[in-house]
Amino acid sequence: MSEFYFQNYFDALRGKKFSIAEKDYIFIKSSYEFILKVLWIEEKFSILLGNFYEFHESIKLTYISILESLNQEDTGQHGINLLNRRLLNLLSSARMYLDQVLHDSSSISQTTELRDLHDQIKKNTHEYYDSSVSYQVMEFMRNIMQHKFLVVRNISLVRPLFPDCDLKVVPIFVNVFLDDLKNEDNFINKIILRKEIEQFKSINIDYHSREYILKLSDLHNIIRTSLKNELGQYCKKINEFIDSLNGANNFTEIALLEYDGNKYVDGILVNRKILSQFNHDNFDALNFEKNFLPRKAYSSESCVNFGGVEKISITKNK
Repeated sequence: MSEFYFQNYFDALRGKKFSIAEKDYIFIKSSYEFILKVLWIEEKFSILLGNFYEFHESIKLTYISILESLNQEDTGQHGINLLNRRLLNLLSSARMYLDQVLHDSSSISQTTELRDLHDQIKKNTHEYYDSSVSYQVMEFMRNIMQHKFLVVRNISLVRPLFPDCDLKVVPIFVNVFLDDLKNEDNFINKIILRKEIEQFKSINIDYHSREYILKLSDLHNIIRTSLKNELGQYCKKINEFIDSLNGANNFTEIALLEYDGNKYVDGILVNRKILSQFNHDNFDALNFEKNFLPRKAYSSESCVNFGGVEKISITKNK
């Protein structure tokens, strides 16, 4: 028959452990596992945001490098390679985030009162895909880049002829040739809204990546809103339980242990620093456009309205 214990760091060094009730062990363990799932989702979203930032920062740096280079062609080739790498990082982290969300939301729906969470997330992702050509294009390109070729083959930029021109946006376009996508067998099936882009020779991934990340940000806010109350309750109850344990409240980490006689069966290490990350008041929905987009290198066709400009276009060597 199983017995249940808690143990702080010094208890472990001395080989001591103290008994707790089975119901407390089960509740704290399941609550903390819920919190870890939320943490893992947040970590994947943070990686996604970091890769999004690096992609757009690399757009800005590529623009500056080409303008300052004595050999714009070579510099442009390096820039295309860099942007392909950044784009693949962005797309891969988006897939990793979505996989984490779908996996953990399924577990959360099965083990908590949030029974509809997984179905709601699946519904939202399907709606995003069906309603956004940017979402379709980015998902399609991820599959191509992971299994076939690098999609960015051209960058074009606009250089003002007057040195005192104040650029509020970065006039650079990261281009994917539409024919490269059309030549893939499943283009028609995957790009449902292809009529929105078929009139173009190339598509600017700068724009589509922003539309894509905004959809994923909307999804993340739905997840945060859905989890906020349960997360706050679990963090509060775990902290209260640890505070009630004699000799445990002064430690950052507390181990909960299950034994069958002298044999260790299972357990979990509760880190109170993780609990503090999810204070109820700092787990609100994110305003992505306000807090993130203004920091990025921004490109738009409106930026070419200068008195005089020079257009530079560089295509990847085959």
